[in-house]
Amino acid sequence: AMTRATLSLDGQSGARRGQLFRPMTPHALVAIFGFCLLFRSGVAEESELEKKPEYGDSSYWVLLNEIRPSEGNLEPAFTPEGEEFELLVKNPHSRVLMLSLELNIEKYNLLFPPIITVNGEPLDYSPIRQISVKVPLNVTPDALEDMPVDVMVSDKEESGGFVLTRGKVSHTYHLKVSQPPDFPKMVLAKSIVVMDKNGKEIPSTPPFDMESDNVDYRFALGADDEVVTLQVNCVPQATGMNYDGVPAEPDSTLDIEVQGALTTTLAQCLYSHPRWTKGGTIQRTYVVSFSRDVELGTTPISVLMPQSQGYCEALYGDGKEVVAQWDPPSKKTPTEFLCRSRRETPQVIVLFNNPKVEMNLIDEQKVEHRVTNGLPVDVELPEGKRMHWTLQLEGGKNHREFPLTILSPASCYGGFLCPIGWSLKPRSQEEHLCRQEKCTKEDKLTCCDKGTSYKLLLHSFPTGKSRKPMVDVLADADMDRLQATQLLFGSDSKKLPIVLQEGVSGTEVSKLSAPLEDFGATVEVRPEFYYAFDVSLEDVGPNPDEVAKVVAKDGGISLDKAEETVKVPGTETLIGADLETAQRHVEQLEAANATVQVVGTDQEFGLTVTECPKKGCDDQRFLRALHKATGIPIDELKEGLKSLPYTLEERASSRMTAEFQEAVKKSGAVSKVEMAESEPHMKFMFRLNGVDPDELAKNPKLLDALYKKLIAEAAKKTGADPKSIKLQFAKPPVTVRVIVNPAPKEVSAVDVASAMAAGVGTLPGIAGVTAGEINATDVQSLVKSSQVASCGNFQCPEETVPRMHASSIECPSGECTEADTDRCCSKRVPCQETVCRIGYVKPYSEYPLFCPEPDCPDICCKKAPTCESHTCPAGWLPKSKEIAKITVCPGECSTEVCCNWESTCIHFRCPEDQIMKEKAENKLVSPLTAEGCCDPRDRCSSIQCHPGTTPVQDAEYIFCRTQQCSEEDATTCCEAAGTCYGYECPAHSVVRQQPQSLSCERQRCGPKDESTCCEKVATCGAFDCPARFVPKREAATIECKEAKCMPHDQDICCDEVATCSSFMCPLKPHPFGLRPHADFLDCKNATCTQEDDLETCCEEKQPCSAQECPEGMALLTTSRDLMVNKWELHRCCRKVAMCNSYSCPAGFQGKPGGHQISCGGPACEDSDAGACCEKAEEAPTLQVK
Repeated sequence: AMTRATLSLDGQSGARRGQLFRPMTPHALVAIFGFCLLFRSGVAEESELEKKPEYGDSSYWVLLNEIRPSEGNLEPAFTPEGEEFELLVKNPHSRVLMLSLELNIEKYNLLFPPIITVNGEPLDYSPIRQISVKVPLNVTPDALEDMPVDVMVSDKEESGGFVLTRGKVSHTYHLKVSQPPDFPKMVLAKSIVVMDKNGKEIPSTPPFDMESDNVDYRFALGADDEVVTLQVNCVPQATGMNYDGVPAEPDSTLDIEVQGALTTTLAQCLYSHPRWTKGGTIQRTYVVSFSRDVELGTTPISVLMPQSQGYCEALYGDGKEVVAQWDPPSKKTPTEFLCRSRRETPQVIVLFNNPKVEMNLIDEQKVEHRVTNGLPVDVELPEGKRMHWTLQLEGGKNHREFPLTILSPASCYGGFLCPIGWSLKPRSQEEHLCRQEKCTKEDKLTCCDKGTSYKLLLHSFPTGKSRKPMVDVLADADMDRLQATQLLFGSDSKKLPIVLQEGVSGTEVSKLSAPLEDFGATVEVRPEFYYAFDVSLEDVGPNPDEVAKVVAKDGGISLDKAEETVKVPGTETLIGADLETAQRHVEQLEAANATVQVVGTDQEFGLTVTECPKKGCDDQRFLRALHKATGIPIDELKEGLKSLPYTLEERASSRMTAEFQEAVKKSGAVSKVEMAESEPHMKFMFRLNGVDPDELAKNPKLLDALYKKLIAEAAKKTGADPKSIKLQFAKPPVTVRVIVNPAPKEVSAVDVASAMAAGVGTLPGIAGVTAGEINATDVQSLVKSSQVASCGNFQCPEETVPRMHASSIECPSGECTEADTDRCCSKRVPCQETVCRIGYVKPYSEYPLFCPEPDCPDICCKKAPTCESHTCPAGWLPKSKEIAKITVCPGECSTEVCCNWESTCIHFRCPEDQIMKEKAENKLVSPLTAEGCCDPRDRCSSIQCHPGTTPVQDAEYIFCRTQQCSEEDATTCCEAAGTCYGYECPAHSVVRQQPQSLSCERQRCGPKDESTCCEKVATCGAFDCPARFVPKREAATIECKEAKCMPHDQDICCDEVATCSSFMCPLKPHPFGLRPHADFLDCKNATCTQEDDLETCCEEKQPCSAQECPEGMALLTTSRDLMVNKWELHRCCRKVAMCNSYSCPAGFQGKPGGHQISCGGPACEDSDAGACCEKAEEAPTLQVK
């Protein structure tokens, strides 16, 4: 209020005493108001210069620069002017939400920061540090929906200005925070209770635990419990529940009828919500099982396989009693089972006659597979591996286990040789299997029938008849029709004889031979003996040197030794050879004009490796060759060859022996082939040194003494009866062959020969006769004798013939008599046992029963005619001259053998792997062959199966319908492929994206599909960390969760960079201080270091005395030595005082505009009087009238 006063400026009186002023006129009020506006304008100019408003200023800034949540994103994206936002926290397990608030520091004077409140609560913060707000989230499993979080930024004081604009300036951000429920906890069961018929609660195994991840609970019932009551109580948050898939009321019960040893019920707690499950349903299934203790007693159990797949055996006690699946069952309880099958996925059927028990099949990985009584179960049987499973009979707490072994045995038809007098069983739908992975002697009854095995050979086709009816004959004898067509019309049909059957019984071979003979074909039924052949040299002929070369090469001896050998008539040049080797050897000897004799013998040999090849015993070629020859597994060969000598077979056939010798010869190894122990004769040979054969022949007494001495030595060394020992002599030099029959089992021929050679000593009457020398321990030869009284001059009776080399057989009495008949003669040999020489054949139509002369081959065999002289009839074309010249006719030459039928392809049936050429039905072809009529037919392995399908097993052996596979063959060649869904990838890899669309090679995915189904897990080395994050140490070795690092791998791969607020600036050698807003300054890595971040985070401090205060501020004298940064000048300087705050001394008055004149420091002092004051003018004298 203005004091009323009267001021007389013009000297007029009338005012009261003491009144200095008069009331203001309107003009005065306007002048004062204008002055005020001018004053405020000056203040505004000062604020505009500083650009940082203080509290109460109308331009005070109340907007945030950013709000960053620790999880989720604001919707819509944050803008400083925005007000309404929504935030979804996706992690239901998060309990705290951190909000980072960012101020626009450039808008503030740090001495006047804004007021920030969160939900009405003021926030205590520092404007130069990071502003973080903790917002509690839901602590219950329930969902959090639209929780309000209000963040208000406001001025501390009311703003100035007109009355209408006064009040606090503020801005509020309204956030609605939502969080999904903890889904697993929404479908928990609070309790699972089972009551018996008396209302008594039955405990579970394991005890029920609401927080446990276990969902499988078993309740053991009494033997009389047939009905129980189940109650599953779900948590309140669950929106529904099911029993066995049927909706039920919450906390309802279910009566269950228990059947068998185990009954299972499924209980489900459900949760659905329009927002959180989007119309779907989340469920947790509890498996509630009820087992009843059942006395297993003598529950009968048996295991079998479908007959076409294999068979099983039950073993009792210690395994000595075995009962096969087709035998009557035993009353005893088996201890284990053994099944045999050659399928990759055989089926096993388990029978157990007790409805109250359950059966489990447990594999080698201890995985249980439930087995239903009488229903087949597929099991995997990798090739060459035994699988060991366990059958578990379960009756509640009572269990019984039975080992189950499944193996893939060898087939009887995989090279098993039946002994003499036995033949392989005929093939049938049920393949005959050996007991182990390799057939042994014990499999004779399984694979063989009593009786000689036979081979059926076709020597000629019916003359002038079509061969097509013969296909029907072969098909009626259970031969595959396609195979029969190939034999009779294919490329092999011109190579006679054709083997139609082999290894079959006499009954089986007669089923086919009889109708073929009735049809007019020429066939031979030949007994199958596995012959070894000995070749002896009867006459060297005019070229002994050429003969010696052949003997040296084929016998594996030096040329010098061969030249000595061929000088001895009757010397055996090849022993125990296979037919092919013997024929080749005879052909070469006859080409050298030598005369030979070939004898076939039934023999078995022992095969021993004494030295491995240079490449070592583990040389793969050597091992494979031995495996092919003997059938012994390679792993077994490796183990056996570790200790040499190694005997592979003790009783090998001549065929196996020949293959063994060939394998050893090619590899460069050293072997020894000996007669098998079952050989009744012991035969060996040694030479006497220093003996004149002529003198020995002239001295019968000396010869008799030598004969007796040698027999006595042989009897002494072998322990044999002297009557069982025979000697044979040959010259030159004097060679002695000893034959012991029967042979002793205790000693070998080599040992006896060595002992005898050393024990001959000096013979009486002959000087220089010394110990004998072993000539060849493995050679079995018969030599001629130069004695006068020999079987060579003996007349054999009728029905007998002289023995071979009869002239070398001595008659002991000095004269051969009737008593020497058995010594000198033998029964006539049947022609069918005679082996014809190369280029000779037997007249199969009629040949004599016995050889009338000792030289059987010349009587039983005749020079074979060739097709060169045969004339083909009309409709047939002759073979080429080269082919006709070397084609030997079996007996008489026939059109079928020597000619090609001129015909059209319509009469030709292509083999299985070929198809008739296009428009070839009427094509004239001669000869009628597959090459002229047929084209190769594609196999299923060439077809491109549709996506989702895969080639069938053995696709490489299945043919398409036409020459090239087409869509029509897809159903035959392809089958549905398994997918990678559910594939278990190895460590450091994961299943590829969309595995249900990735097809495996076969119906079941296996290890081969790993590259298809899996890919390597990516490492953090390929992850690009976002802003303010850096890769972790050793990021290159840290694995992401998927094959490609995704944003959610950030926590795995990256660390958030540290801010300068965590860094301690050094004080030595110079003090440093943190830069302003250190919370917003990022270091280089997750940890701030002086080396990397000193310049970013810190600035060297200087004393206040070295600082320059800003305009309008002055240095505090008390702060001159204070060490500060440039942004800490407020600690050094204070605002300069204005002259209007200074009281001028007497006689002085303040200068006009003193509020704009500054003093020299924060407070005006007397030293500022000159700047602030001026001399006062004398006041005018007022006269009061």
